[in-house]
Amino acid sequence: MTVARPAWIWWVLIVPSMSWLGVLASSASITTAWRAATRLPLGQPVYQWILGVALFLHVAEGAYAWRRASASAEAPRRVGWALQTLVLGYPSLRLLLERTPAAP
Repeated sequence: MTVARPAWIWWVLIVPSMSWLGVLASSASITTAWRAATRLPLGQPVYQWILGVALFLHVAEGAYAWRRASASAEAPRRVGWALQTLVLGYPSLRLLLERTPAAP
């Protein structure tokens, strides 16, 4: 049995979006150009805050996926579940929650 994979669209949406968010959060000149091109009134500190929250959530979800998989029949695949959930977040975690029973 392998780690269940979320639909490909999640990979296409989340990975590039998180990467772009990282670029906006780390480069003032790119953020300025992005603001001018899109007319979005968000400055670099806002992108840094959003990235920080997103990273915190993805790390927390990845850690929870590790714990949840370790306590279930998915234990041999806990690394795969944790890494996939670290990258994708909830779309991966949702699949793991569907495959593992809730603790009593």
